[in-house]
Amino acid sequence: MLKIFTYTLFDLVRNRWLIIYTIFFVLITLGLLLITSDLTKVIISLSNITLVISPLIGILYGVMYYYSSSEFLTFLLAQPLSRKSIFTGFFAGIASTLGLSLLIGIGLPLVLYGVTFSPEFKTFAIVLSMAILLSVIFSLIAFIIALRHNDRIKGFGIAIFTWLFFAVVYDGIFLLLLLLFRDYPLKISRWHSRWQIPLILLEFSF
Repeated sequence: MLKIFTYTLFDLVRNRWLIIYTIFFVLITLGLLLITSDLTKVIISLSNITLVISPLIGILYGVMYYYSSSEFLTFLLAQPLSRKSIFTGFFAGIASTLGLSLLIGIGLPLVLYGVTFSPEFKTFAIVLSMAILLSVIFSLIAFIIALRHNDRIKGFGIAIFTWLFFAVVYDGIFLLLLLLFRDYPLKISRWHSRWQIPLILLEFSF
């Protein structure tokens, strides 16, 4: 598994689309920092962008890389290796490179700007972790889609529909529920208050 993970990781690091993805977030982060010096506003804007972009790139990039490497995977499956180690190493390589792109694209500019010594560091860490987790989850969904559908066009269509569902339909249903139950106050017990979601993330839903 480790050899497959290492091969996938180094193969993807040199991929031009991944480099473009990283540069995109670097430019977006630097642009927001130039527009405003308020780190809270920058982090909120980045969270809104990553909530849409990171799942989309994760699912499309995962499907695209799987289909382009299908012959290599077929070759590996013919070897005396367990399927679990092959697919785990392959998926771990994809998820790691997407997470690395976000760390460099978002984390590096803000760390150089001094977010680690600011009160917004905790919020920044939550937003960055959320973006990486979304990339990992949607790359896993992409992997499942590609495994179940050999037709590339059908696979890409299902991937885009899945992203649209979670990005548009799910948010629409959630906002509708908020409107329907807006007259009912939310009571948080003492135990739940310890695990309360930060206010900065709750603002995204309103």
